[in-house]
Amino acid sequence: MSGHSVERQPPLIESGVFAVSGSSLIDAPKEKIWDIMMNFPEYGQWNTFVRKITLSPPYPEPYTVSSPPTKPVLDAHLSIIVRMPPGLSNPTFFTKGTAFVRICALDEANFRVAWETPSFPKWLLHAERWQWLEEVEIEVPVEGEGASATRKKKMVRYRNQEVFNGFAAYFVKLFVGSKLKEGFQAAADTLKTRAENK
Repeated sequence: MSGHSVERQPPLIESGVFAVSGSSLIDAPKEKIWDIMMNFPEYGQWNTFVRKITLSPPYPEPYTVSSPPTKPVLDAHLSIIVRMPPGLSNPTFFTKGTAFVRICALDEANFRVAWETPSFPKWLLHAERWQWLEEVEIEVPVEGEGASATRKKKMVRYRNQEVFNGFAAYFVKLFVGSKLKEGFQAAADTLKTRAENK
């Protein structure tokens, strides 16, 4: 697997003014889920929260406007459109949110990606979103063996979280905090559906 391996770790949820998160257990291979997560052009087909992600200038070297990256790369900028509340219809003026972020961690070997807001001084607003996959073993019932019979099954847990800091984070929490929480869980749920049914 190609990509940039980084030592950077997600910020602790407790370290922020506030944080939002979502997770799901997915019955699909990590590689398949990762491919869906990194295929930004298809987000509009399945992600009810993040409706569109576009790689945007300025591009990191060696890329240029005439030769932009075709897939996520470290330090690439992203334009993101979200729908609050989540849904598959196009967002309207009242349901649309936007963000301009920079990929600050891309660790394909460990199935982790993160981006942060580069546009504001950190004292004003800093948001850092992480998404990652981890294999887990869960107990599942054995069909036809009664309620107490179980077996271990390997699945993948998808996690996403965003930690907000800075003075403006209080306003983000006040005005859209609950909508963001709903959106993050919707992103996790729809990723599960996409990976298990595609």
